[in-house]
Amino acid sequence: MNYKSDNLTPEQKKNTLTSIFLLSLVIVAFIIYKNSIDNERNELLSKNTEITICKIIRTNTHKSTTNTVEYKVSNKRYTYEGLSYRIFQIGEMFNLKYSIKKPSISEVIYSQPVITNITDYIEIEAEISSLYSNSRINIVEFKYHYLQKDYERDIYVTKNIINNYQEGSRYKILVNKKNPKISYLKSVIKVID
Repeated sequence: MNYKSDNLTPEQKKNTLTSIFLLSLVIVAFIIYKNSIDNERNELLSKNTEITICKIIRTNTHKSTTNTVEYKVSNKRYTYEGLSYRIFQIGEMFNLKYSIKKPSISEVIYSQPVITNITDYIEIEAEISSLYSNSRINIVEFKYHYLQKDYERDIYVTKNIINNYQEGSRYKILVNKKNPKISYLKSVIKVID
């Protein structure tokens, strides 16, 4: 086998190797920084936390599925943009856990939806079309008919809740009258009037 020479001067070789080394250092530093941020976040959310209500103000599927929520702590507004397996509707509300020490560190509890005005909702029946559960998420998908339209909705629930449902069975749900895409299983919703 014959290999062609690289036609680089010793100075060019040195500069190329230095550039590769510096780029490698930047990548390693970024990975270490990202891990330390994730570790700090997990540590802050593991103890000394409180619960408040957040509202979805924006959704995005450009590069990844994200939901941006807004919440208040001590009359100060915060936003948090979190990755999600699915897009939620703007205006939906959920419980949110935040760090007392650093309220900007938070986590949406998608399995705990909240309604602040029950008169905005109507109770109807829906059919469970599928149940999905793994070590990270538990999802109940249901179908319903409201104002001559068919809708499908999947919601996050806890492991102990998903075991209460069966595919093909009918259950009570609450549907938002103004935006029927927003609906919840009646048994998992928290109403705050």
